[in-house]
Amino acid sequence: MNEFERDNRDLRPEDTDGTPHPTEQTTGEAPTVPEETAEAAERAPETPTEDAPRSVTPEETAEKEEPFRDIYGKTYRASAPTPPKKKKRELKLSGSGLALLLVCCMLVSILAGAGINYMMNGEAPIQTTDGTTTDGTPTDGTTTAGGQSHDKPISPSQSGETAPAIGVGTHTGSVVTAFPEYEVYAPIANQCIQSVVVIRVTEKTIAYGQEYVTSGAGSGVIFDKNGYIVTNYHVVGDATESISVELYDGSVYEGRYIYGDEYVDLSVIKIEKSDCVAARIGDSSQMALGQIVVAIGNPLGYGLTVTPGVVSALQRSVTIDNTTMTLMQTSAAINSGNSGGGLFNLRGELIGIVNAKVGGTSVEGMGFAIPSTTVVKSLNDLKDYGYITGMARLGVTISTRQYQTWPYMQTHSYIQVVEINPNGSAAKSGLEIGDILYKFNGVEISSFDILSEQLTKYAVGDTVTLTIRRPIVELTNNNLSEYLSTSEEIELAITFVEFNPNIT
Repeated sequence: MNEFERDNRDLRPEDTDGTPHPTEQTTGEAPTVPEETAEAAERAPETPTEDAPRSVTPEETAEKEEPFRDIYGKTYRASAPTPPKKKKRELKLSGSGLALLLVCCMLVSILAGAGINYMMNGEAPIQTTDGTTTDGTPTDGTTTAGGQSHDKPISPSQSGETAPAIGVGTHTGSVVTAFPEYEVYAPIANQCIQSVVVIRVTEKTIAYGQEYVTSGAGSGVIFDKNGYIVTNYHVVGDATESISVELYDGSVYEGRYIYGDEYVDLSVIKIEKSDCVAARIGDSSQMALGQIVVAIGNPLGYGLTVTPGVVSALQRSVTIDNTTMTLMQTSAAINSGNSGGGLFNLRGELIGIVNAKVGGTSVEGMGFAIPSTTVVKSLNDLKDYGYITGMARLGVTISTRQYQTWPYMQTHSYIQVVEINPNGSAAKSGLEIGDILYKFNGVEISSFDILSEQLTKYAVGDTVTLTIRRPIVELTNNNLSEYLSTSEEIELAITFVEFNPNIT
């Protein structure tokens, strides 16, 4: 390389118009500065002094100096020197050093958070062992109302708002000493439920010539400490085979039937226990509409259950199994198995024996109970006389017979007298064996059920008109027209008298 080429090795050829020569390849990168130039630049002083002349930059030199021109007529400009690359200093930490650095970062974060909280609330929270701080903020992850999960709850400094602390038993407004529900129902339930029992029975029935054993369940109320219990006749009757009585404490005793009456739907049973908790009997005639009552029984066999309600009606005439009874209506929930259970007032007194419910998909809150005044009278009558006094009875034995009519073969039934009690109400009315009972105070009676329903509407001392048919020929399927033309229709006035139906 000659001296001319060496002096111009750092120059880029340009055309006279300043564009690169087409034969030269441009890369877009700055040319490399020789190492001697880089070392000289490092040894150069950072700032000029008065003795040292000010250094001129390559840009200024390029502006002042004329471009070089080679022997071929091409011009060259000096390229700006590339600043030297500084070496990166690498930081190396050992394992213990890295751990120490992490601990320091955590301490700085905790102290910074405590300082901010102290500035906002006046004191720094202290973490406790139950996972919260002294200001009630949980230390574990929480979820905001919007459903976003946070590792830590939003601090007052972030939300700008705080809420008061709460605790169990705190309240606002007037001071309440106890819950009203507790004052009304709990004392009654805990006191009265001890005198209510669960009754399970089995009975033998004959159907299609075969004997079947059926089982059922109901409720009862202890009315004497020596183990006497009142329940419904349709729960325990004289045909009941076995009786099992379960007390409130879970103890089970065998029961036995004492007596009862189907028309008042009441029975008395007994267990061998002399220290029973007996119910206090109240006066149902003193109850008023809307008074709160509590029914306790064994609904659906689930065990003793308490249901509250009010008195909906005091004397409701209800017909149950063709027997019309005067009952007390309540809105307390009554279900199968509640029969024989107790209805109690707010003084814890028994004011009724539950015995019925009007059922149906659209019927709710219509339960009925035998008033305590009726219960007391009935049980005392059964004890003293063996029957219920004051009830209207004809004193006759009847037979239900059927016949069919043409042309549609419709089946009809009628009631015919087969026996008359000499002490009964109908004995002195002129009624004869073979007479057909046709109407009772104008109501046609074609079955025993209708007759029973009509009788329960009256009492001893009442007078009714009984319409009968006294045929000359016996009614058969083929002589209906003859029977009707020959039978005599007679009206008899009957006044009900007191008599013992068990004595004939």
